Amino acid sequence: MTYLVPPIIIFLPLARIVGALGRFDSWWTLVVVYPTFTIVVLPLTRPGIVIAAIFAFTLAMQESLYAVVYVAPRYSAFLDHFIRGLTASGTS
Repeated sequence: MTYLVPPIIIFLPLARIVGALGRFDSWWTLVVVYPTFTIVVLPLTRPGIVIAAIFAFTLAMQESLYAVVYVAPRYSAFLDHFIRGLTASGTS
């Protein structure tokens, strides 16, 4: 999941912050920046990832509905008749 949002996307904004703090050429910058990315940025992306998954699932279900409706196999009529027979015999 961490490769869904590449770290290079936040490189320039983070470089501006590090430059404004005067912390270039420091090993401590790496110690602070990397955990900040994993602790702060990645949890903030979870809602977006969930919404993207729901959207992809919805589109996949729509496509499968088209496939079921337009390219229905011939034996589906037999299954429909069989299911109707089961429900009709259960109600009487």
